[in-house]
Amino acid sequence: KIGDPMAINPLTARLKDRDRNVREKAAIALSDIKDNRSTGALAEHALPFFIAFSGHNDFDVRKRAAEVLCYIGNIPIPAEIKPLIIALEDEEPSVRNNAADALVQIGNLSVEPLINILNCKEEVNVQVYAIWALGEIKDIRAVEPLITMNKNLVQENVITALRKITGKDF
Repeated sequence: KIGDPMAINPLTARLKDRDRNVREKAAIALSDIKDNRSTGALAEHALPFFIAFSGHNDFDVRKRAAEVLCYIGNIPIPAEIKPLIIALEDEEPSVRNNAADALVQIGNLSVEPLINILNCKEEVNVQVYAIWALGEIKDIRAVEPLITMNKNLVQENVITALRKITGKDF
């Protein structure tokens, strides 16, 4: 049965199979099981597949990768951050949204890369997702960079994020 925790051990064993297709299918099947043991197995053995999938040509594959990385995001693994930051620039909003959710789940480790987006990326959509994620993470390190943002297109998002972080009106 899909999503059955009884499949965790056999699927985890398949993550070590010599055939790449078997490993990929096992990783995808494990991602359907919402259980701490499957999360650990994914983080330990399957993370490279989903990081690689985040750059795939097929939208559905990229979306699925961002979802799985978000789910695994409860375990802060710095290797996740770079592909998720890149996924914030994806042309598909659902991929960007899943990547932003994953960065929020990762939490404080995501703050510096998200602040870097504010300073380095000119694309407003990317900045809006970064601002939203910073507001959800609520790390004080984001306050000063958010205050210095002076772009009318993102001003409302900046104010919302600052309000969430500090509890004050700006």
